[in-house]
Amino acid sequence: MQGIIITRSQIFFFAFVLLTKIPVQAQTEVLNEVHAIYIEELRSIIESAKTWSASYNLRQKIILNALYMNPQPSIPEEARKYIVQGMEAFKVAKSHFELSKAADKFKLAADLAPWLGIAYLDIAITSIKSAELTEDESKFNLLFSEQEFEYAIGALELYLLSKPSPEDSAKAKDLIYKAEFRRDRAREKLKNWQ
Repeated sequence: MQGIIITRSQIFFFAFVLLTKIPVQAQTEVLNEVHAIYIEELRSIIESAKTWSASYNLRQKIILNALYMNPQPSIPEEARKYIVQGMEAFKVAKSHFELSKAADKFKLAADLAPWLGIAYLDIAITSIKSAELTEDESKFNLLFSEQEFEYAIGALELYLLSKPSPEDSAKAKDLIYKAEFRRDRAREKLKNWQ
């Protein structure tokens, strides 16, 4: 008889189901342990040089888990530093290359504090701006724009998981709708190239 293989995700699901049956202190300990394991898995993905989008599902889990943690996970000072530096880089950016430097800072912040919703909002806004700068009729730029708009949509979805205020949620949803339109427009233009 072959042994049953249970993944970490299944263990966490069962732990979450059981949380309602155990005291609050024990719930906190379980959530903290789950959070630590998720962070460890994310670090492993990052270190293996996989794409940022390869960690999307894990980032979702980390954000949702952090919402239930009491106290909420603290924001590392280095992540805060990268957010501030990214905002400054975005403010002075005049080209796609300069915008990519801002996006890199925001991605570093999201890697250090993957539950930090503002990092994903900043990534999305930077991706949209970068796509707008290169949204001309060349095939390469259309492909780039399509990918940047798609990337922005994913980042905005992660931001929405972090439970921003209703007003900020509405603004983020508006950005998603606009990015979807622009992405689809780029796709249509790409079809004409074939």
